[in-house]
Amino acid sequence: MLVIKQARLYAPEPEGVQDILVEGGKIARIAPSIDEYDGIGEVEKLQLDGRRLAPGYIDCHEHITGGGGEQGPRTRVPEARLSTIFQCGVTTVLGLLGTDGITRSLENLQAKCQALNEEGLSCYMLTGSYANPGPTLTGDVERDIMLIHEVIGVKVAMSDHRSSNITGEELIRLGTLARRGGMLAGCAGLVTIHTGSGKAGLAPIFYALKNSDLPLSTFLPTLSLMPRWEAESTSLPVLQKKPMKRSQTKSASIWKRIPCCCSFPFPATPMGASPVSMKRWSVSVSLMLRLTPSMKSSGSW
Repeated sequence: MLVIKQARLYAPEPEGVQDILVEGGKIARIAPSIDEYDGIGEVEKLQLDGRRLAPGYIDCHEHITGGGGEQGPRTRVPEARLSTIFQCGVTTVLGLLGTDGITRSLENLQAKCQALNEEGLSCYMLTGSYANPGPTLTGDVERDIMLIHEVIGVKVAMSDHRSSNITGEELIRLGTLARRGGMLAGCAGLVTIHTGSGKAGLAPIFYALKNSDLPLSTFLPTLSLMPRWEAESTSLPVLQKKPMKRSQTKSASIWKRIPCCCSFPFPATPMGASPVSMKRWSVSVSLMLRLTPSMKSSGSW
């Protein structure tokens, strides 16, 4: 048990000077003053005297085993270093493979993920790579998510000359495996989709949403290089190259509900659900204190 005294708390909004009670690795209470444990020697005290206390960032797209290599072996990027990650304020990382799913293996990714966890970072990973079908650890996407603690979803590329030109039907099948695996494992079950500037645009995602029962939260387009296209009508996946206007209704609302991330971190809240519902997910705040959210959603982004 730990009581953090007189911290200038950001959660992430400013909460003023607060005391924080941490019990069993979780934030149990936040109050202007928690003094009932002052006379108990077994309770650790940390006096901050007004110093700032804030959640760490979540980086939901990081090539922790290195990326690059698209101009030959000499252009391969080295592995991420723990010190560099922490210096950026990131305390939770989602590792994944990129274009190279051959010399960058999932086995190496899992080992790196485990090493970062042992060193104090909260680290998870995605199975798969740019290719479809992509590499797996157990021979099956659903089994990877269900049986391997670190795996919370699958990576694939779309609308990119480096992708496997995945179709809407293939995306439905991949999304079904990820969602079912996530439900069984109690984790996000994400399909993280590298989205290039190719001719298909977001059409495979719109097709999957229209022609299956998969929820929107299954798909996470990332690194999108295309303009914000709009669907001409509900007859998806017909798309027009028009900038989306705020005044548009039905098709615009579909776009607005599709989450899209890049390699920029997202702030986490110290209490409650996180942006990513991760399997037994924990966050380390800026003082390297491991904190676990008290809530866990059912696998949505």
